[in-house]
Amino acid sequence: MFGRTLIIGFLLALLIGCQGQSALDGPSPHTLTQSGALSSPDECPNGGVELEHGFDTNSNGTLDAEEVQQTYVLCNGTDGNSSDPALSDQIEALENTLLVVQDQVETLNNALAESQTEVANLRTELEQSQGDLALAQLELDNKADLASLATVATTGSSTDLVDSSNLVTNLELTALLSSYVQLDQLATVATTGSIYDLSDADAALTANNCCQQEAILVELANYIDVDSEQDRVIFEGADIYVTDGTGTTACDGDCTGRGNLVVGYNENDGNKDRDGSHNLIVGPLHAYDSYGGFIAGYENGIMDPHTAVSGGFGNVVFGTYGSISGGLYNMVESSYGSIGGGTYNLAQGEAATVVGGEYNESKGTNTTIAGGYFNVAEEINATVTGGSYNRADGIAATVSGGFTNHAAALYSSVSGGTLNDATGAYSSITGGHSNVASGEYGTVLGGRYNDANGKGCTISGGLNNDAPGEHASVNGGYDNTANGEFGSVLGGRYNDAGGMFSVVVGGSAWQTDIELAILPPL
Repeated sequence: MFGRTLIIGFLLALLIGCQGQSALDGPSPHTLTQSGALSSPDECPNGGVELEHGFDTNSNGTLDAEEVQQTYVLCNGTDGNSSDPALSDQIEALENTLLVVQDQVETLNNALAESQTEVANLRTELEQSQGDLALAQLELDNKADLASLATVATTGSSTDLVDSSNLVTNLELTALLSSYVQLDQLATVATTGSIYDLSDADAALTANNCCQQEAILVELANYIDVDSEQDRVIFEGADIYVTDGTGTTACDGDCTGRGNLVVGYNENDGNKDRDGSHNLIVGPLHAYDSYGGFIAGYENGIMDPHTAVSGGFGNVVFGTYGSISGGLYNMVESSYGSIGGGTYNLAQGEAATVVGGEYNESKGTNTTIAGGYFNVAEEINATVTGGSYNRADGIAATVSGGFTNHAAALYSSVSGGTLNDATGAYSSITGGHSNVASGEYGTVLGGRYNDANGKGCTISGGLNNDAPGEHASVNGGYDNTANGEFGSVLGGRYNDAGGMFSVVVGGSAWQTDIELAILPPL
């Protein structure tokens, strides 16, 4: 009996609640229905329940007296069912009303769903309009660029550019029109549910960047001429810059390895130092560790600023401003040094030069070796101009060819021959074999085993002649000696001009210590 009472109470509460709900807002959040004891027991002889309905305005979970809006009394029958026919009719009416209310709730839910769909559609249309507006703005910007181009007029079958202060080439017009047409290809628009997106924002950004790049290409086209018939591209009226992005050409010790102009594929075996920047590189397997250089040939190296190797194989420059023009396994180890070619040559002194040859070493400052092999220029300004195994060890000394010649003293020289040795300052030997010019300003002109050991003395050929006297001379012959100052022996053998200004003219074994003597007697 009491269970049926609760069911009736629930139906009444549902009915009252439905009567107070809005089609869009739903039931009131504070509506309550509660049961309690009969306030007037005489109304129900067999007992019953009193239902109160109202709004819990103070949200305390129960209806206070002032919050009660309606009150219903349900009486019990003697067998557990209501004995009141009117109440039974009321219950049946409530049950029918419940069905009606359920239909109304379903109708309202359907209406609510339709309203939500309409809102989503409106939101989609709004977002679509915003996307169309953005594309329209981009299109407007590109049309503004088009307006700056010259007007195109068509006359007959030829199309010309009308005179304008900003004439452009057909290539420029084509490029800009191309970027305008691509507006329709910036992105694909997709609608999913209530969301309207660009399906690939990155693609749109990339397309925009492409338009900017095309604008750059339009400018670049002013300086480029393409000859497709001869496969040539010509840059005209412009300088071309290749940089590493640091803002300065120099990069001592901190080069980035970028900003180089490379011709070819720049092959690398993995063992090459390539930290240099701002270099011109032609060919494979090169090493470059600094800046401002030029390298060509095969497997060469430039390791200091402003150096150059213009050809050859295995050549390396370490000195600043050094250069190698070609050859094989040559090396410059000093500033301003240079090697023109040859094999295994070394320029070690500052501004030293090896023109060519093999295994030559230009070690002193400003020294020069013009060719030959195994030659050495040791002292400042010394020169060897060919031959082999020659040495110029004196300051500004010179060896001009020959074999195993030696110019050891200041400004001394040996011109050809073999095993000649100019050890006196300003001394010279011209050819011959095993001659010595040990005296200051001493001279030997050929011959063999001659020794110009006096100051300013001269030996002109012959064999085993000796001129120890100051300004003395021996002119040929064998085993002659000019001991006297200004003494002279003119040929012969075993002769000795020992007196000052003495003279021995030929013959054999003539000797004199007398001043101004002449032998043999006239």
